[in-house]
Parts: sequence; structure tokens; C-alpha cells
Amino acid sequence: HAGLLALDIAEKVGANLLITNEFKIDKQIIAKEPVAAGQIEETMEIEEPASNLAGHLRLLFDANAEFIPEITEMDISDFRHEDLARFVISKNIWMIVTGATELADTHTKDLHINIQSVLNHVRCPLLLVPEKSHLKGFDQIVYIADLRYCRIHIVRFLAELALPYMANVLVDHLSAKGLPHMEESYALKVFDTEIAAKVNY
Repeated sequence: HAGLLALDIAEKVGANLLITNEFKIDKQIIAKEPVAAGQIEETMEIEEPASNLAGHLRLLFDANAEFIPEITEMDISDFRHEDLARFVISKNIWMIVTGATELADTHTKDLHINIQSVLNHVRCPLLLVPEKSHLKGFDQIVYIADLRYCRIHIVRFLAELALPYMANVLVDHLSAKGLPHMEESYALKVFDTEIAAKVNY
């Protein structure tokens, strides 16, 4: 589910796709299946290679897409978070996409790489894709922030992602803890002059 969305984004924004393996794979998976032979059940071993996500995604290229991304694979199971941070910077990685079966904090704590440490050292967003999400691109992208501390580079990045999808970018004001709420007319003035005027979208 994450790979499909990553492929769609890569086609839309004109980026190549790098699939990284986080876990060490030492041997092929052995699947055992019962086989009925008369009244006797026998066990047959079937060797199955590890999932070929890259090959699967290559079959799903949109033939009408203006850009067909190059898909490569890399094993990062021996990386420390410092190694991954350096790699993200050196390769100019635009976005990290990963599947999530639960909330982000429970998903990432089982990985041998501390993803939060990586994100603290790179200017690259992490997109968590819920397992039950449906691939449909983006219609609305919402950035929640206190308008007094809204980060223009984040809004510009979201606009860059929204453009090929013709999606709306919404900045939703939520007063930071301890700060007074902004009066609506003042909030709209701040939005128009400090955010909208500085984002070409």
C-alpha cells in the first residue's frame, strides 16, 4: 500500500523511486503446505523468494504518465541512523514513504534505526501510509500550525506535492499551547501577508 502511493507520487512529481530494505534477510522463506494423497497427508516444502516489490511496481507503470520513474533497491539493514541521515542528504532524497500498521510511535519503535533521529538531521519529510488507506492521490492537504509560527518552507513543499494532483493546500490555525487565540480578522491578515503571498500556489 505504501509502495503504490510512493510510485504514484514519483510519477506525478518526476522523482525516481528507491526501495530500501530495513530488515536483514538471511535465507529464503520456506512455506509448508499439506498435500492430500489418497488418505495420507504429506508435507511438501515450497521455497518462495522474498517479496519482489520493485518488480511488482514496475508492472504497474502508468503507460500514459509523462514521467516513468527509475526503480532501484538498496539494503540498509546494516545502517545506523547517522548513516541513513548522511545517505538522505547525499542523495537529495525528497520524501521518505513507509507503510504503517499502527500509530507512528508504535510503528517506528521496532525499527533498528531511530527514524526520529534521522528526521532531526535532514530536511526531508516522512509520509506514513496507513495500511487501510485507499490509493486515490490527494484532494486536500492540511497543514496544522499556529499561524504565528507557520513554516513557509513546509507550505511550499506541500504546494509542490499538491500541484501535480491539482489538490488544495489548507493551513489550519491552532493556537500554540499557552498563547491567546487569534482574532479571525487578524489571523486572515497574517495568512494573506505572511503565508499566501509568499507561496506561489
